[in-house]
This record gives sequence, structure tokens and C-alpha cells, in this order.
Amino acid sequence: MLVDGECFIRVIKDEDSKYGVKFKLIDSLAVDCLRNIPMAEGQNGVFNGVEVDHNYKPVKYYIRECIGFGNYESGKLE
Repeated sequence: MLVDGECFIRVIKDEDSKYGVKFKLIDSLAVDCLRNIPMAEGQNGVFNGVEVDHNYKPVKYYIRECIGFGNYESGKLE
């Protein structure tokens, strides 16, 4: 996943598409910023919806789908 300010770009390999790849734009507001899990020994931490390893390198983003106009909080996790 590439990150640039106000959105994420998910690169999806798709052999059925013309170029073998598709791109999905994800609004940065879709990150589940209420998801927080303290870091523990042998366990990654989650801070504002971003899971990080022991070096604080992002390893996973918790993204919610948008329900209605701009309402990400009630959407299911992607």
C-alpha cells in the first residue's frame, strides 16, 4: 500500500484486467482511528488504526467501508 497524505492507494493484482493490476483509492478518513491496542512483548501494537511492529514500522491498516455520505465509523472492516 502506498501512502500519500490524504489517501491510500491499494495495488490489486488482477489477471483479468487489461494490465494485470488495478488500483483502489482509499480515503484516509476510512482508517479506524478508534482502534488502539497497546504494544506487548511479542505482540504488535495498534495506534489510531495502524498496526506497527516493535520498530514502529506499519504492518497493517484497519480500514472501514463508508456507509452513506462520509460515515466510516459504522462501516464494516475491510
